[in-house]
Amino acid sequence: MPIQSIWTDIKFIDSWSDEATEYSTQKPESLLERIIGASSNEGGLIADFFCGSGTILSASEKLNRKWMGKFAIHTTRKRLINIQCNLKAENKSYRAFEMLNLGKYERQFYIGVNPDLREMQK
Repeated sequence: MPIQSIWTDIKFIDSWSDEATEYSTQKPESLLERIIGASSNEGGLIADFFCGSGTILSASEKLNRKWMGKFAIHTTRKRLINIQCNLKAENKSYRAFEMLNLGKYERQFYIGVNPDLREMQK
């Protein structure tokens, strides 16, 4: 049956769900998987410049898309490692991913650093 314009088959994220990350704007991963699957090709690049809890990146990884994002990187990294662990446990193939720090996103550029500290302490 073709997908209708109102998607009633996508479930909300309950607070006790394994998927819940406590981000107030988090969307269900199944919703993002549907959107990404319908709007991009396998191996394509998905960009999420806000990256909250990493749901878009997580869905992209599961659908074999390359991805890039900026914030909440530790939450995202944990989710992506869990995907790889699950795939490995199911004897399915998985790929390595690399998280790069591009540009001036290092901590010292967005959090005040005490100028009186020695360079090593900064």
